[in-house]
Amino acid sequence: MKGSNPINDLTPKNHDNRVRGQGMLRFQAKLRHLKYALKVWNSSVFGDVDRQVKLAMDEVNRIQQLIDSEGFSDQLYMQDLEAQLMIKKALNSQEQFWREKARDQSFVSGDRNTTYFHKISKIRAATNSISFLQDGNNILTDPTAIEIHILSYFQAIFSMENNCAPNALVDETIPSLVTDADNQLLLNLPSCMDIKDAVFALNGDSAPGPDGFVGHFYQTYWDIIGTDVVNSVQLLSWWDAAA
Repeated sequence: MKGSNPINDLTPKNHDNRVRGQGMLRFQAKLRHLKYALKVWNSSVFGDVDRQVKLAMDEVNRIQQLIDSEGFSDQLYMQDLEAQLMIKKALNSQEQFWREKARDQSFVSGDRNTTYFHKISKIRAATNSISFLQDGNNILTDPTAIEIHILSYFQAIFSMENNCAPNALVDETIPSLVTDADNQLLLNLPSCMDIKDAVFALNGDSAPGPDGFVGHFYQTYWDIIGTDVVNSVQLLSWWDAAA
């Protein structure tokens, strides 16, 4: 495989030289650098997985036609063997790509049903999109009109005056079940082990977060990024406690 995985070059020393700031902002900046490197690496190493499968199948068919027309030979046998290995590699890459796109947890290693995964991925994308909205008696279907309506709706909610008067209703009706000791425990900074345990409890193939990385990334490369994750979480916890 040509090219080196840029994640393996993500050493703390080299990464710190390119990124300034602290906490989550610094960590997110590092992930953006890594994401760009991964895109370049993926394009140069893997390319279009569906196209790679087609090219590999075309090569197998070409060699088979030569064997049919010219007869079997040691040279064609070696070419056919190499082509079969290429198509197996291409199919494995295609299978993994669409499996991750579909995020099907019932997938069994060795199953190959790319059409199924492709359909699941498209269904997921369709169900996650808003195709229409009802505004009173009107049905909005134009994407621009839907966008404007949603924006206006939330602007109206969060820009109106919040007229409220203090009262003791909550204190009078809801008993306090958290002791001072429990409250102090909740306010304590999470330890390194607490944060690591939470990360490794994630489903590795679950939906990626806003940064685009799934749990498997954090678990696999914890030795490299663990310090940044811990520092970011602890700094956020400290700010929340101080607020």
